[in-house]
Amino acid sequence: MAELVGQVVLVVGAEQTSQSDIKAAVEKLQKSELVLSLLNKTESDFTPYRYGTYGS
Repeated sequence: MAELVGQVVLVVGAEQTSQSDIKAAVEKLQKSELVLSLLNKTESDFTPYRYGTYGS
């Protein structure tokens, strides 16, 4: 189905989705024009008005 749409949002559950499941999903979405990812269910002290980055 991803091949029929212009973009895909891949939602990843923090501390729930395994790295192997993410890799498998990304491989299946290789032919998609645009793939966006969203890290969901994170526990942090960020306020709704603060922006940040993940990783180092």
